[in-house]
Amino acid sequence: MVPTRRGLDCPKYEQLVQKKKTKSPVWEHFRLPADEKGQLVTSDIAICTVCNSHVSSKGGSTTNLAGHLKVNHPMFFFQTSLGNKYMQVALTSNNEEECDVPEPDISQTENSCRNLKHGRIGEMPPTKKQKTILDFQPLDGNSAKQCTESVARFIVGSLQPYNIVESQPFINMVKTLNPRYKIRGRIFFSETSIPKLYNETIERIKKEISLTQVKDIFAITTDCWTSVANVPYIAITAHFIDVQWNLKSFCLSCTVFQDDHTSENIAETLADILSDWSLDVAELSCCTTDNGANIVKAISLLNVPRMPCFGYTINIGVNKALKIPVLSKAVARLRKLQSSIAHSWKIARDFKEAQEFL
Repeated sequence: MVPTRRGLDCPKYEQLVQKKKTKSPVWEHFRLPADEKGQLVTSDIAICTVCNSHVSSKGGSTTNLAGHLKVNHPMFFFQTSLGNKYMQVALTSNNEEECDVPEPDISQTENSCRNLKHGRIGEMPPTKKQKTILDFQPLDGNSAKQCTESVARFIVGSLQPYNIVESQPFINMVKTLNPRYKIRGRIFFSETSIPKLYNETIERIKKEISLTQVKDIFAITTDCWTSVANVPYIAITAHFIDVQWNLKSFCLSCTVFQDDHTSENIAETLADILSDWSLDVAELSCCTTDNGANIVKAISLLNVPRMPCFGYTINIGVNKALKIPVLSKAVARLRKLQSSIAHSWKIARDFKEAQEFL
């Protein structure tokens, strides 16, 4: 007996036979059950040759058969003459919807003038490209959700503004990659998709921290600064080694810090941020900061070992070394030469020729 996946209950049969005396194209993909001698077991149930499903065909009706092909096997459905008729009807309805208000058709006149100019009077004007099945079959919910999440990760990962999803070049690119996907608007990404991604990222980091059992084996890096827009910020990054001995780093916070940047306020803010992540300041092994007096005192108030930032320390040493009279004079000459090259294309041209010659 031929195995089946789903459908109506069908009597046992040994083989499938073609339906005789039928003109419907859907029977190209359906057969009737028969016994060993080829005698029909029943004519009220047809067997799909694509998925072996049982579909009702009582009274010789092909409505259920065509519906089964259209829903489950659209590629086979649109290969039949019935599918072609369905496509033509859909195209006609779409054209009527697009042309609710009649307008003068000047395209044919323009094409006729163009053909007359080039001596192609008998040629027909170019026609629109016929739509395919992809234009009529929308994306399923799971695929559309994955596309939306991918766009949200692109916006976050590349620091793009929300309104990029409404720019025409971006919309054209998305349509080229997947014509069936309809991109959501800016408000959806700013109020729903990206906040959801933010919360999922926080939960993932908290879970990883809890699984690693970060206690006295984690350290932090912190700094306070003012942006070019004159807005003060404070940031904390946690560092620890997981159970596979991989170094992990997570930015726990990068938030506006409107309070006075005193050592007491900084110490209280650091403790609150670590508490939000279920991390105890007393179990902090080390903290790396710059050499600012306020941040140094804040770490001492928390009774946490402090490690000076290596890059910041090197920068201080280099700046002091550049103040040596001999080096300071050489740097001044180099800056004057660089300024001359930057402001004169002739000097830049001669300098490039000298480099190539040497």
